[in-house]
Amino acid sequence: MKLPFAFILVGSVFLTPFASAVDGPKTNMLQNGDFSVGEGQRVYRWLVPPTPLKGHGEDAAQIGYGIVMDGAGNPGLGLSTAKPMKAHIWWQQEVTALPATTYQFTVRMSGEILNDGGTRSYLVPDVLIYFLSATGSWIGYEPLPKTVEFSKDWQTVTIKITTPEDAVKMGVRLGMSTSSQVKVRFDDATLVQLK
Repeated sequence: MKLPFAFILVGSVFLTPFASAVDGPKTNMLQNGDFSVGEGQRVYRWLVPPTPLKGHGEDAAQIGYGIVMDGAGNPGLGLSTAKPMKAHIWWQQEVTALPATTYQFTVRMSGEILNDGGTRSYLVPDVLIYFLSATGSWIGYEPLPKTVEFSKDWQTVTIKITTPEDAVKMGVRLGMSTSSQVKVRFDDATLVQLK
């Protein structure tokens, strides 16, 4: 029996809501969150802003940043200092954001002090989500809890945020502050919309 064309269209309209009601995996809003596309200091969609580098003056040459490989040949995003020194540096990526919307950011990180130079030393994560208005103005940010520290072993950290009412963009910062010779690595960065 042949069904009339109108019946087929009406039937597909009723089936559509049921087919889309199943939640699939959330899409990562960050591009190249596994850091697999890049070489040396060039990492697709991620950048180290020039201003903090310039702020380190001659010591900027002692700051390393770029793709680093682990023992198994897996790429990650790296930051390092070649000597004990005060440094504050980060990678960042910005994406479009919806206002008053909940997101979750997750990243794996590890870091260690290689040489403290015989002085009081520190290595602190500078991992946060920041928000920008339509004019590009900084609205605010949400950092990791102060209790989170770098560890030589990989650890997964998460930030859950709700964007401000006037946010149109948000950025992810993956960085560190230190007074020592250090090595820091990030991998598997994901940013997903929850609701």
